[in-house]
Amino acid sequence: TSENEDWSTLILNVRRGAIFILLFIAFLYYRESTNSARLSSIGLMSFAAIAQFAPALVGGLIWRGANGRGAALGMVAGILVWGYTLLVPSLVPPDTGIIVHGLFGFEALRPQALFGTVAEPLNHGVLWSLSINALFFVFGSLSRASVPLERIQASIFVPREAGP
Repeated sequence: TSENEDWSTLILNVRRGAIFILLFIAFLYYRESTNSARLSSIGLMSFAAIAQFAPALVGGLIWRGANGRGAALGMVAGILVWGYTLLVPSLVPPDTGIIVHGLFGFEALRPQALFGTVAEPLNHGVLWSLSINALFFVFGSLSRASVPLERIQASIFVPREAGP
């Protein structure tokens, strides 16, 4: 039991540290946000970040071929695109080179007009991040077969036959 207590203490301290780090990062973002963002716009941007769980959640519920690799790849790719299309523009001045000319000077890689698509910044960021997320989720899941544990868990939530 003392070994279990050691782990529980470690886990508790890691959680406390993670909470502190997240709060500190949130405070830094609040202080450094260049467009004097209102709380509502910060909340919408945060909601777009949390939406990155949706493709893996929905895909995992309806597709038996979904697996952990696809979910992880999708979420990582989606959060990277979210950061590039929504977070970066909120942190840098609007006349910065990356905003005006795109990443590495490629006009197609402008964060607020990715590949020439122009829309409301939030809609644009959500569209691209969720699209890339879903794409990586599907290709990541197709890149390897599910391991036995994933198949067992999938059979619990997605039955083979939908009979009464």
